[in-house]
Amino acid sequence: MGMSTPMLIAIGGGGLSAAASLAGQFGVPGAVLLACAAPLPLLAAGLAFGPKAAALAAASGILFALAVAGLAAASVYAALHALPAALVVERALARGSSRSGDGAHDAGVALASLAVFVAALATAIAVIGAGDGGVEASVRRFLGEGLAITMGGLPAEAREGFIETAGPMFVGLTGMSWQLVIVVNGVIAQRIVSRRGRAIRQTPAWSKLTLPDWLAWPLVGAAALALVTGGDTQYLARNATMILATPYFFLGLTVVHALARRSAVKGLLLGVFYVILVVFTLIAGAVVAGLGMIEQWVGVRERIAAPPVRKE
Repeated sequence: MGMSTPMLIAIGGGGLSAAASLAGQFGVPGAVLLACAAPLPLLAAGLAFGPKAAALAAASGILFALAVAGLAAASVYAALHALPAALVVERALARGSSRSGDGAHDAGVALASLAVFVAALATAIAVIGAGDGGVEASVRRFLGEGLAITMGGLPAEAREGFIETAGPMFVGLTGMSWQLVIVVNGVIAQRIVSRRGRAIRQTPAWSKLTLPDWLAWPLVGAAALALVTGGDTQYLARNATMILATPYFFLGLTVVHALARRSAVKGLLLGVFYVILVVFTLIAGAVVAGLGMIEQWVGVRERIAAPPVRKE
């Protein structure tokens, strides 16, 4: 019996994803953008045909990367693209996890699961890659070598200043950025399959996004370790806290949009907000994540949406 069309599409999607991920090794123009889009075919296959299709697409991509570029490249592809995409699809489509028909909580479960996966993976990579002097010293050396190659024209003082600023948070910033890449690809994939009438689930109402309560436990645990320990343990815990807080950033964005909807100049307010977010990324992002935590525990959006009580 021949293989079904969905499975063939999944296999092809995996190959396309791996090819996009490996573009940089072959000098393809726009390789960075292609690499950022590598999860898209995997997510689209899964959201259209289910978790088994996502797993098959992921396996196909890994085998393609292994055959074309070797074990190291296949391992990187699996960690950055294939496994996160398969996990997101499985969690987003998991039965029994939905509190509402729109799948907003399912999306929150997928975000939380992705954050835990990325935090664990980033921590493992940092520990494995640590050399003399510990994890943070190795990260700083990595940044120094990278800047010397990519920005060798900058004065040494400028490069050192960047390392001093980014070094303590580099693992966390990388993990947060990669979550954003996966999430953006997931949103685009869902839109594509929905427009073609192939989506298994209705597109979530993002304004109703909720996160699972269990996400607070690893977040609080990592934050506590960052406060009471030192050395590499403190460094890893601090960066893991940043990664685990990322889903609350997305939740905080829903609160910002809910607040903006109360204004007659919604577009202007959101435009100003996103400019501030881009210019003051770390500070504004931390505030938005904090707003998301308040929303999770208090329910700010319901208070905003509730009509004012009229006094008789």
